[in-house]
Amino acid sequence: MAVRILQIANSSLFNLQNRNIETINEAVVLVGFTAVRELAISVSVIEELLKGDHHGQLGLIMAHAFHAAAQAKFLAQQQQVPGTEEVFVAALLKQVGDMAFWARAERDAEQLQQRLLGGMPPHKAQREVLGFELDQLGRLLAEDWSLGDLVTAVLDGKHGDLLNVASVVQGHDVALTLETHDWESAEVEQLITGIADQLAMKAEDVRACLHENLSTAREMIEHFGINKPVPHRPVVSAADEVSAEDSAEGGSGPIAPIHTTTYQPAYNATALLAVLQEIAEDLEGGAARDELMQQIVQGVADTLGLANVYFALFTPDRKKLLIKYSASEARVGTQVDLSTLPVDVLDMQATKVEVRDGNQLVVSVFLNGKPVGVLFARAGSATRVEAEQQQGFRQFAQQIGLVLMQTR
Repeated sequence: MAVRILQIANSSLFNLQNRNIETINEAVVLVGFTAVRELAISVSVIEELLKGDHHGQLGLIMAHAFHAAAQAKFLAQQQQVPGTEEVFVAALLKQVGDMAFWARAERDAEQLQQRLLGGMPPHKAQREVLGFELDQLGRLLAEDWSLGDLVTAVLDGKHGDLLNVASVVQGHDVALTLETHDWESAEVEQLITGIADQLAMKAEDVRACLHENLSTAREMIEHFGINKPVPHRPVVSAADEVSAEDSAEGGSGPIAPIHTTTYQPAYNATALLAVLQEIAEDLEGGAARDELMQQIVQGVADTLGLANVYFALFTPDRKKLLIKYSASEARVGTQVDLSTLPVDVLDMQATKVEVRDGNQLVVSVFLNGKPVGVLFARAGSATRVEAEQQQGFRQFAQQIGLVLMQTR
């Protein structure tokens, strides 16, 4: 625990004097006793929940929690809110009920996951499967584990007029917006403008701070070993093979099934955020379209634990697709009949990520109301796609739309 506390205490969020802190005593002197105490509480909870086997959803929630905590502490500091250490901890543990459930989830996890994948609102899905909401579990745990008055107030949804509570809630909102939208999107621009007005800061300074907070959160996530990739071999059936002749001659065939014996990385939330940020920065820096598109399909393969990743463009008559970018053994230039795909990719509803047969992901990319291409990926034949992979897939699809719109 002491190592984790020192790692966080040395981060830019806490170590404002930028001096190397090597012992708990030094941390108490430089950061403050209250900060060290609050960090000890949060670290003990996180480490306990990470013990043993746990559902992959836990890593996604914790990655978001660290990001939200970093943004919340920044907001509190800028508004001179007393007790910014408590704000950090409260934001980190705001979803403690969700964390506790997915840390020990068993038979109910699959049912809940399926409802979430189907687009059911989390609170409704939780009530339907569990008979209660995980926020209620969080309130009980906060009291039982003595997590502090601010955590309890946040989970109770009370005292919304207090700046420390508001900072926690806003920290989560900021993190969610940055995780689900491109940094150059209208949503993020609106977010930055709003915070700039709120804090009386320049918009470019807010952008820089939010980016630094994201980087700091990423470092803390890595220190805890959350979502580090664990290589595994996907189970591949005979149906996952495609004709070499078809690929070489540009013949029609299914877009997904390509046989591979290489290791398939596990889902990695930290790497996902890093790749998305790198793509956004390269796009802003004027990188070429082909380079950016290849980054995207490779990012899907490298960070989401998915194989057989392609982006295919519609032919002018919109009767076929032509694989343009690939992160698998499928050859660029292979044609694909629309009838072989698991969904109607010309339907406007196809802009939503579809999960088919439990392990296939497909989404159409539309520009100016017209379909221009399809992003496709597949997990191992015995592996089901989970909610965090679906969310990440959606983010990469959004990047494709921006790249196609802003580049030539």
